[in-house]
Amino acid sequence: MFPNSKNKTKINIVEYEKYFVDTLHQLFNSDLLERKKLTRHIGVCDRTIRNWLHNQTKPNSYDLILLMNYSKAVFDIVLKIILDENVANEIICYMQLKGIHW
Repeated sequence: MFPNSKNKTKINIVEYEKYFVDTLHQLFNSDLLERKKLTRHIGVCDRTIRNWLHNQTKPNSYDLILLMNYSKAVFDIVLKIILDENVANEIICYMQLKGIHW
């Protein structure tokens, strides 16, 4: 699980990404009715969700906010990433190396 305040062990961005994808699998691999409800709530097509689940693309910021609003688990992961300074620095360095501007 994620490190808590008692355990000061840091986990890297790859582990956060794995937890994020696992959480998406839990959200989208539920029953069909729940999945349709979630896709309507977010406003994305099934292909987009499959890309997220196969780790081919990531949700954009707007979709991520909607996911956070829908799922406490997604909200918790994003909050932990934001609060983990090491991960935030890794993300910034990665974006700079790839030439991604925010």
